[in-house]
Amino acid sequence: MKRPYLIVAAFAVLATACGPTSDLKLHLRAQGVTLKRIVTPAVELVPPAPVPPPLSLPPIPRITTPPPAPPITLSTPPSVPELCPPAGPFDVPAMPATQLVAAPPVNATSTQMSTGSFAGAAGTPSSGSLAGVVQMTTERLPSTTSSVGQQVDAWRVIRRGPAPGVSSVEVYRLVHPSSSPAATTAGIYLVGLQWKDPARGDVNFQASGNGLQIMPIPAQPSTNDIQYVGADTDANTLTTLELTRNVRQHKRVDACGKLIDTITIEMSGTLTTRDFQRQLTWNQQVATSYGAVDVQDTLTLTSVDAGSTWTRALRSTTVPAAPKETT
Repeated sequence: MKRPYLIVAAFAVLATACGPTSDLKLHLRAQGVTLKRIVTPAVELVPPAPVPPPLSLPPIPRITTPPPAPPITLSTPPSVPELCPPAGPFDVPAMPATQLVAAPPVNATSTQMSTGSFAGAAGTPSSGSLAGVVQMTTERLPSTTSSVGQQVDAWRVIRRGPAPGVSSVEVYRLVHPSSSPAATTAGIYLVGLQWKDPARGDVNFQASGNGLQIMPIPAQPSTNDIQYVGADTDANTLTTLELTRNVRQHKRVDACGKLIDTITIEMSGTLTTRDFQRQLTWNQQVATSYGAVDVQDTLTLTSVDAGSTWTRALRSTTVPAAPKETT
């Protein structure tokens, strides 16, 4: 059984050991070969053009000190129960708050109840109460259209009181939605503030840019605590306002027996002027169905270095009129 294997093995050894030997010679030559070139499509080689940044909105005239107002025709001092009877337990708002704001508020003058106090102020007296009646006047400003055709409405809110000679002005913009890629994000923007108040100091701020967005349109409740962060500086007075803003859920405001459905806006930040710096907390109840009127407002200012505080809460005593849509 082993013999065939030995014979085959011997034959293999003899075959490799016998026979003439010769070197292997190879003749090589260059030969050109044409290959197809693979080119990446141009759409990948050339990156897409970046989206242009939002264009600046048309400017708003600078804030001027509001003229003196006629006396408020209410008994002095009014008591809260007499002035504001509460709404009934089964009352409901006449209109629900909407996520969209179709038009700015109408021109109107109304009253708001004020509560609060201040302490550690630089003026005289250094502490006191902020309880009383505040007269609120809402004035529409001219509407404008940006260079990309975006409609922008504006209005200012003038508040006088509760102390004689105390006044404040807030200027807002309603930036309507636009399909242009260069348009400003739709929303309500705070573009101006002015205070004339010995208790909280004099402030004059008008945004150099588009302002600070206090509410997006449509209004969506925040899922975190930093929905929006913005800052703007008045180039003339070197006053800077920084805000962190969040939109919260709906809340009903009792306006002397009539309920108003609102959207809650929570803001916090820093107001810095040439003379002082204040930490602020600002909560607004915005009645979006009535042109984004702020029908309940709580503002707290805290001095960073001097230890003074100023807190005021306002609540409207009447339901505002519903505006007509702008065209």
